[in-house]
Amino acid sequence: MKESKWIWFLIISFFVTVGVARAEEPKDTFKCSVKMGYHFVGHSDEKTKVGEYETLSSGPDGGVDFDAVMGKFLFGGHMFYYDTRDKEWSGYLDYARIIRSNYSYNSFIHRTRHDRLFANKDKTSDGFTAINPFAWLWNGSEYELEGAQKAKYTDLDTGRDYQIHRSEQKWDTEFQAPSFPYVIPEISIRQEVRKGWRQHTFMAGKCAACHVVGTGLRVDERTTDIKAGGTLKYGIITASYFHTERDFDNKALANYYNFDGVGGDKAVYRSRLLYDYSTSEFGETPEVQKHMDSLKARVRLPHHSTFYSSYVYSRVVNNTTDNSYNMDTYFARLTTLLLNNKLSISGHFKYYNLDNEDVIIDLNNYNIVNIAADTSVSGPGYGGLPVTYWNYDRKSSMSRVVTETGVDFNYNIAPRYSLIGGYTLKRLERDTNYSKEYFNTALANDRYLDDGTTTYNMFKLALNARTFNSLTGRVSYEFYHAKSPFQNWHGICYGTEWYNINGPGGSDPSIDSS
Repeated sequence: MKESKWIWFLIISFFVTVGVARAEEPKDTFKCSVKMGYHFVGHSDEKTKVGEYETLSSGPDGGVDFDAVMGKFLFGGHMFYYDTRDKEWSGYLDYARIIRSNYSYNSFIHRTRHDRLFANKDKTSDGFTAINPFAWLWNGSEYELEGAQKAKYTDLDTGRDYQIHRSEQKWDTEFQAPSFPYVIPEISIRQEVRKGWRQHTFMAGKCAACHVVGTGLRVDERTTDIKAGGTLKYGIITASYFHTERDFDNKALANYYNFDGVGGDKAVYRSRLLYDYSTSEFGETPEVQKHMDSLKARVRLPHHSTFYSSYVYSRVVNNTTDNSYNMDTYFARLTTLLLNNKLSISGHFKYYNLDNEDVIIDLNNYNIVNIAADTSVSGPGYGGLPVTYWNYDRKSSMSRVVTETGVDFNYNIAPRYSLIGGYTLKRLERDTNYSKEYFNTALANDRYLDDGTTTYNMFKLALNARTFNSLTGRVSYEFYHAKSPFQNWHGICYGTEWYNINGPGGSDPSIDSS
């Protein structure tokens, strides 16, 4: 791929310094800097490679900076304009160091990649036969393959350039009373807006994942953070508490795909059918609310030592599905210097508990209503049974309790030579061994491997050397061991002793699931 880019800047700067002299306020000043120019930009081929975050059009640009002092007031501002999508400005206000306020705004463009799917694989068609036959079918005595799967791909937005315009503005204000300067209350507001288009791919087959479709997806998102709290600085202690409210709003309209009707009614396809003359939503980004409380403290100890600790509570609510999770996090770290400050040792401890809600899966939402009854399939279910026969409670794999402890060191062997290393022990415990708990007791629950507890041992050691100012060397070794890693029984594939298939009347007894 040929890629090129050229930019010429013609910058004319004007610097103006104006001193306002008055007998009663001799320190009042005003300083201003003005910049103007014109940029020329050229490009070829892939825009996301040569200008993913940059403007690729020529035009004038300019900026202004100023600072002023008027008695006890200090204020200033900054502005830079490159084009309509790439610009920034900011300002500050300070009154006698009692009230300090800052505001900033910036915006830029982000070009995202357009995946041509399988365009380079076969230019004469839009599909190919998958190498893996799909899927296992129980014929009453044994499992058989239903046949090879036909994979297709369609790009509905061929040749389209995707881009998202991002803007962010932040405002924060601190108050420090002269009569009690140890406590500094603070409030801040942040808002980020993303608008534009990006590519979205999804499976559009009526039965299995056999048809990949690429299409444009509208992006219209707004994130708002409101943070309030304060900081205490007294002697060797620095402590802070902040409460944060975050709202994520998705203003884009929902996207739907209409599935065609089933062309035939052959039993060989019936176990694969999911949709028939139905509508499905795709590319949904849920609206989210987050509430967070954080408490942090740092203490300066004797002998070049520092102790730091924190506690964070957060609750995240998915407003689209009405699901939520809670998380408590505790952290502590002790750092000290030894051997005439040549050796730095840091030990840490971390514990967090994440409790995520489970989800009830009601398969009526995926009911196939247009299949005629016959000897092998009766109604919308399988084997004459309703689809609710397989309803289950989806246990969350996010829920866990994690404990971590470790120690790190940095030893300066000689000037420009240092030895660093550390060891970390981490234990991850899950509150359930099952991924699916069926409401029907005749069905065997889907479970994870082992006992739901994973232990990690991590060790690292490295030697850094800087023999010359322009030459740096590094030799490192890392060891990582996970005991009983997190795995899904059904993710192992058919043929192992753990695989178990649920059919009418319960799990297949011919498969050993012990």
